Amino acid sequence: EILHVMRKCYFDLLDRVQEHRRQQYSKTVNVCRDYVINHIYDSISIDEVAKIAKLNADYLSRLFKKEVGVSLSAYIQQEKIEEAKRLLMYTEQSISNILTRLNFHDQSHFIKTFKKVTGVTPRQFRLEKSTNR
Repeated sequence: EILHVMRKCYFDLLDRVQEHRRQQYSKTVNVCRDYVINHIYDSISIDEVAKIAKLNADYLSRLFKKEVGVSLSAYIQQEKIEEAKRLLMYTEQSISNILTRLNFHDQSHFIKTFKKVTGVTPRQFRLEKSTNR
């Protein structure tokens, strides 16, 4: 029961942080960020997000980078890795299942991207987080 309450608090904090960040960006960028979050398990392209935002993909990419500080493609990768981290911490799903669910096309690309963002491999991340519980 304590673990359940801790998870609830954790996700509540995430929601609050996300809401605070939302206030910093234009409506267009928030639409894009929401789309990425709501489609995190899909294959997401910049052209697809640009259609949702009703903007040219190049213009949207420049706008997104200017406001958020990272490119739209980097943001999509970061959010997918954040979701992978949550799945590694809170589920027993295999790494190969997680990378498949998040639409990474091969394991080496997933591991390389995960390590680039977090500094550790998915397996190391899971081990570190499971020993800290």
